[in-house]
Amino acid sequence: MRSIAVALGHDAAGLHLVYRLTGDLAQLRVPAATTPAAADRLWAHTCFEAFIAARAGDAYREWNFSPSGQWAEYAFLGYRERAVRSVVHGRFRRTGNPPGPRGGFR
Repeated sequence: MRSIAVALGHDAAGLHLVYRLTGDLAQLRVPAATTPAAADRLWAHTCFEAFIAARAGDAYREWNFSPSGQWAEYAFLGYRERAVRSVVHGRFRRTGNPPGPRGGFR
């Protein structure tokens, strides 16, 4: 890979993240598109990640987005200290056809 970039935006509908890869994409193991759904352990394979926290405190959320359309959300109380209950709040939508140049998640 030559570079990975993410564009971040927000509006009344929520937070928007658009990931862009440049380089020899044929060298990646990109999973086939599937029905968008929650899945675990995406971080062990090809996925994009986002970490969001408040300015105060140690708690944060982690999101994983696979080019397949699968996604995961985790809540942590502190560094790698997973919360007992992690409730999925978001709606995620894959746009584009991975690994197309305009693919991303919204």
